[in-house]
Amino acid sequence: MPVRIRWYDQPAGPGLQRAEIAWSGRAAVGAELATALRGWNDLRYEITQEPTATDTGSRWMYTPDLGIHHTAMDHEGNATLTEDRIRHCIALAGNRPHRIPDEIDRALGRDWDEELEHYRRAAIEESAPRRLHLVG
Repeated sequence: MPVRIRWYDQPAGPGLQRAEIAWSGRAAVGAELATALRGWNDLRYEITQEPTATDTGSRWMYTPDLGIHHTAMDHEGNATLTEDRIRHCIALAGNRPHRIPDEIDRALGRDWDEELEHYRRAAIEESAPRRLHLVG
Protein backbone atom coordinates (compact mmCIF):
# COMPACT_ATOMS: atom_id res chain seq x y z
CA MET A 1 0.00 0.00 0.00
CA PRO A 2 1.29 3.50 -0.70
CA VAL A 3 3.22 5.24 2.06
CA ARG A 4 3.34 8.96 2.65
CA ILE A 5 6.53 10.08 4.29
CA ARG A 6 6.55 13.32 6.22
CA TRP A 7 10.04 14.79 6.34
CA TYR A 8 11.33 17.09 9.07
CA ASP A 9 14.55 19.00 9.51
CA GLN A 10 17.16 16.91 11.31
CA PRO A 11 18.81 19.21 13.85
CA ALA A 12 21.88 16.95 14.05
CA GLY A 13 23.21 18.47 10.83
CA PRO A 14 22.50 21.37 8.48
CA GLY A 15 20.52 20.33 5.42
CA LEU A 16 19.64 16.90 6.82
CA GLN A 17 16.10 15.57 6.93
CA ARG A 18 14.50 12.85 9.07
CA ALA A 19 11.36 10.74 8.96
CA GLU A 20 9.77 8.01 11.04
CA ILE A 21 7.35 5.44 9.72
CA ALA A 22 5.42 2.81 11.66
CA TRP A 23 4.79 -0.25 9.55
CA SER A 24 3.44 -3.75 9.77
CA GLY A 25 3.72 -6.71 7.48
CA ARG A 26 4.88 -10.27 7.17
CA ALA A 27 8.15 -11.30 8.82
CA ALA A 28 10.30 -10.77 5.70
CA VAL A 29 9.30 -7.11 5.22
CA GLY A 30 12.05 -5.73 7.48
CA ALA A 31 14.77 -7.44 5.48
CA GLU A 32 13.11 -6.31 2.24
CA LEU A 33 13.08 -2.69 3.47
CA ALA A 34 16.74 -2.85 4.49
CA THR A 35 17.61 -4.31 1.08
CA ALA A 36 15.58 -1.66 -0.76
CA LEU A 37 17.39 1.14 1.10
CA ARG A 38 20.77 -0.35 0.30
CA GLY A 39 22.74 1.88 -2.00
CA TRP A 40 21.28 5.12 -0.62
CA ASN A 41 24.77 5.89 0.61
CA ASP A 42 24.03 9.17 2.41
CA LEU A 43 21.09 7.72 4.33
CA ARG A 44 21.19 6.62 7.98
CA TYR A 45 18.43 4.33 9.12
CA GLU A 46 17.11 1.87 11.64
CA ILE A 47 14.46 -0.69 10.85
CA THR A 48 12.91 -2.60 13.72
CA GLN A 49 10.74 -5.62 13.11
CA GLU A 50 9.01 -6.53 16.34
CA PRO A 51 8.85 -10.20 17.29
CA THR A 52 5.60 -12.12 16.90
CA ALA A 53 4.31 -15.32 18.46
CA THR A 54 5.99 -17.30 15.67
CA ASP A 55 9.00 -15.18 14.66
CA THR A 56 11.85 -13.49 16.44
CA GLY A 57 12.33 -9.81 15.80
CA SER A 58 15.14 -8.10 13.95
CA ARG A 59 16.84 -4.76 13.83
CA TRP A 60 18.81 -3.33 10.93
CA MET A 61 20.98 -0.25 11.33
CA TYR A 62 22.86 1.53 8.57
CA THR A 63 25.32 4.41 8.53
CA PRO A 64 27.47 5.53 5.60
CA ASP A 65 30.66 5.01 7.63
CA LEU A 66 29.85 1.59 9.08
CA GLY A 67 27.57 -0.03 6.52
CA ILE A 68 24.73 -2.30 7.58
CA HIS A 69 24.32 -4.26 10.79
CA HIS A 70 21.65 -6.83 11.63
CA THR A 71 20.74 -8.09 15.07
CA ALA A 72 18.11 -10.65 16.01
CA MET A 73 15.77 -9.67 18.86
CA ASP A 74 13.93 -11.80 21.38
CA HIS A 75 10.34 -11.28 22.51
CA GLU A 76 11.42 -8.79 25.20
CA GLY A 77 13.29 -6.63 22.67
CA ASN A 78 16.78 -7.76 23.68
CA ALA A 79 19.43 -8.20 21.00
CA THR A 80 20.48 -11.85 20.80
CA LEU A 81 23.59 -13.62 19.61
CA THR A 82 23.74 -17.22 18.49
CA GLU A 83 26.21 -19.70 19.93
CA ASP A 84 28.23 -19.55 16.70
CA ARG A 85 28.37 -15.76 16.83
CA ILE A 86 29.61 -15.83 20.44
CA ARG A 87 32.24 -18.40 19.50
CA HIS A 88 33.31 -16.11 16.65
CA CYS A 89 33.68 -13.21 19.11
CA ILE A 90 35.88 -15.38 21.32
CA ALA A 91 37.96 -16.45 18.31
CA LEU A 92 38.42 -12.82 17.23
CA ALA A 93 39.71 -11.96 20.71
CA GLY A 94 42.33 -14.71 20.30
CA ASN A 95 44.86 -14.77 23.09
CA ARG A 96 43.52 -11.47 24.45
CA PRO A 97 40.53 -12.53 26.58
CA HIS A 98 40.08 -8.95 27.81
CA ARG A 99 38.91 -8.17 24.21
CA ILE A 100 35.93 -10.55 24.36
CA PRO A 101 33.51 -7.90 25.75
CA ASP A 102 34.52 -5.52 22.94
CA GLU A 103 33.92 -8.20 20.30
CA ILE A 104 30.51 -8.99 21.80
CA ASP A 105 29.62 -5.27 21.87
CA ARG A 106 30.62 -5.02 18.21
CA ALA A 107 28.46 -8.07 17.36
CA LEU A 108 25.53 -6.44 19.16
CA GLY A 109 25.94 -3.25 17.10
CA ARG A 110 27.45 -0.89 19.66
CA ASP A 111 29.28 1.17 17.03
CA TRP A 112 26.06 1.65 15.03
CA ASP A 113 24.11 2.57 18.16
CA GLU A 114 26.73 5.13 19.17
CA GLU A 115 26.77 6.76 15.73
CA LEU A 116 22.98 6.82 15.41
CA GLU A 117 22.38 8.05 18.97
CA HIS A 118 23.42 11.58 18.01
CA TYR A 119 20.64 11.65 15.39
CA ARG A 120 18.08 10.01 17.68
CA ARG A 121 18.76 12.48 20.48
CA ALA A 122 18.57 15.51 18.18
CA ALA A 123 15.25 14.31 16.78
CA ILE A 124 13.80 13.79 20.27
CA GLU A 125 14.99 17.18 21.53
CA GLU A 126 13.57 18.90 18.46
CA SER A 127 10.19 17.16 18.46
CA ALA A 128 7.15 19.07 19.63
CA PRO A 129 5.90 18.35 23.14
CA ARG A 130 3.07 15.85 23.27
CA ARG A 131 -0.04 16.34 25.32
CA LEU A 132 -1.54 13.35 27.02
CA HIS A 133 -5.17 13.41 28.01
CA LEU A 134 -6.74 11.29 30.69
CA VAL A 135 -9.85 9.65 29.34
CA GLY A 136 -12.47 7.85 31.40
